[in-house]
Amino acid sequence: MNPQILQTLKTTPLFRYFGDKEDKLAVISSFMKNRFVPRGAVLIREGELGDEMFILHKGGVEITKTTMEKDQYTVARLNADDSPFFGELALLDEDKRSATITAIEDCEVLVLTRGDFVHLGDANPDIGLVLMRQLSKILSHRLRTTNEDVILLFEALVNEVTSEEIA
Repeated sequence: MNPQILQTLKTTPLFRYFGDKEDKLAVISSFMKNRFVPRGAVLIREGELGDEMFILHKGGVEITKTTMEKDQYTVARLNADDSPFFGELALLDEDKRSATITAIEDCEVLVLTRGDFVHLGDANPDIGLVLMRQLSKILSHRLRTTNEDVILLFEALVNEVTSEEIA
């Protein structure tokens, strides 16, 4: 197994549990494909269906969202140093993508398709169970953070409306 890919998997939050289990990481990596993505290419487009999760192995990407007025805004910029992964919901469902992810420099990504994820879990239930637990923890954390953000936005809106009524 490529030592650079092994290191990326070890530091990716979804696979960190397997950090000292190189045999398990080798199995996981055998289900992934390495893909070059040139600068400016879109990996994921908001609103489209997708069935791939990506791990940023080299390079950098930008995550953008579209407002109701059709304006684009940048949510985040990620680089490979942080071993980010994105598109993981596509491993679990067949819904539309929630953001656009564009390469801001030449990138190398590791790709895991929904079909390969299912095959990985079927062929290796011990790995599949751990990955589902890790995905559940990550998604639960993101949901809690989103809930906190919604509460803050709601409180800000109520305060704004209340201050306008007083004035």
